[in-house]
Amino acid sequence: MQKHLQAKKKHHYVWAEYLKRWGRGTKDVFWLTKKGKIARDSVDGIGKDDFFYKIKPMSDLDMQMIIAMSSACARHLQVQHTPFLHHFFDFQAVEEAYRLSGNTNEGMDKLMQAFSCNGMEELHTFHENSVQHVMASLADENLAVLDIEKNWRDFCRYLGQQSLRTKRVRDTYFQAMDIHASFKPEHIEASKNTWWLTSFLLGMNLAESLINERGTTQVSMLINNTSIPFITSDHPVINVHPSLSNTAYVQPKHTDFYYPISPSVGIAICETKQFRPGKHLVDELTVIELNTKMAETAYQHVIGDSKEVLDAFKRFVGRDTKKFLEAVPTIF
Repeated sequence: MQKHLQAKKKHHYVWAEYLKRWGRGTKDVFWLTKKGKIARDSVDGIGKDDFFYKIKPMSDLDMQMIIAMSSACARHLQVQHTPFLHHFFDFQAVEEAYRLSGNTNEGMDKLMQAFSCNGMEELHTFHENSVQHVMASLADENLAVLDIEKNWRDFCRYLGQQSLRTKRVRDTYFQAMDIHASFKPEHIEASKNTWWLTSFLLGMNLAESLINERGTTQVSMLINNTSIPFITSDHPVINVHPSLSNTAYVQPKHTDFYYPISPSVGIAICETKQFRPGKHLVDELTVIELNTKMAETAYQHVIGDSKEVLDAFKRFVGRDTKKFLEAVPTIF
């Protein structure tokens, strides 16, 4: 079968190439499994789910809610959303016309299936590929690579999508709607049916915010030469703003983003001054704090370059999700 007609089943919500930096030169990393066991496996099987981004047929209500969400955004964001919305709405119109025609064509069936399964996955792959060289430079402790405007924009767009595309975001979003009594059943169904698209639009919004706020945020490269390596997770872009509580859910009003690049390098984009701008060393207490927050924000999996480092932080996994869901009745 031609490659463009092959429907992809395995969709990654965390970039496998990124996770390889915890593999010590291989594709195998240590990770915490769903059963709470620490295993060593290939990154190809981590941070993925079957048909995670599969494009689903949208009802009139689905499309109305998508359009309403976009219309509520700033004008410059609406302009960015429009071509993507037209792209997917046009695909649906073609698919529906083909279905209603009563005709059958094996080639057309495979093409429709391939687009449905691959369309969003390939958009995320585009963002990943656009920062391959940026990520390599950052891993080599070259923060100056972000001084180039295109690199900064590409990196922010990648971070925006990585922040909103994870299984933790999707599942907690769905669970919150199921818990809260104010959501109508038809709106819950429409929201779940269109998550694959709304998450992408929200990722675009976050990316533009990061890009446009560069003059007011501090970008720091955190160099970790301690005996405790950085870990990462199935939700690797996290908010480490000091106002967030360790014991109860606090709705964030500000963001200090932290993203580990490798066991020895992390990037922080902060509204506060908790990290100095530029490149500097972090001490062991800071590494412990960042690793703890990474584990707390993880959904199910933390990833590291050794069993020992995961043993030290695995007990924190999932705490933020639990706090959020307990607070749902009071925050909507």
